[in-house]
Amino acid sequence: MDATAREHLHVIGLILYSYMWAKMVAVVLKSGNQQGEDFDEAKLQTARFFNQRLLPYSGIVNLAA
Repeated sequence: MDATAREHLHVIGLILYSYMWAKMVAVVLKSGNQQGEDFDEAKLQTARFFNQRLLPYSGIVNLAA
């Protein structure tokens, strides 16, 4: 596999994870305590971690600015 293809697949994976996290956060914020308050807070904290720590390594954040 070409090195460029590997980087493209990595970025596409991060984009898809970002989309899934956005959908999960929207459900948590819209539905309230469907799974329980602790579960919802853990989901939000994990989403923040992904967006603040993992996503910036991809360079996607720089492309969107």
